[in-house]
Amino acid sequence: MIPERSDSERKAASVRAEGRHVNLELPGTSLTRFNVDVNTLNFTNRVVPKSSEPVHDNSAVFERIAAIQRESLERFDDDIVVLTKYLKIVDAPNEVMKVLETLSNEQHASWLAAVERIEELLEE
Repeated sequence: MIPERSDSERKAASVRAEGRHVNLELPGTSLTRFNVDVNTLNFTNRVVPKSSEPVHDNSAVFERIAAIQRESLERFDDDIVVLTKYLKIVDAPNEVMKVLETLSNEQHASWLAAVERIEELLEE
């Protein structure tokens, strides 16, 4: 609605006195005009957009996930390398190193599966 002698579109905050008067708000502000006679208003044909789900930028989300995946796996792999070197120094059995290698492979595979599933869900 646009009140007389105004260029600003206002929104009806409330209706008063059996629909003959309204309180008008200027969107984005705390300015309110009280008890405005509806006969002095120009009604606009603007349709209020329906609220929708928030739109997210999939490429930015994918980049962020890829960065976290890379950092996480690099840290994990570095820790495994340090642990493997230590185990060799203390003469641990080779089977222990194989277990750590399997763990590392499973961690990489788990991340890959998680990222693929996240991409599928975000593209729906």
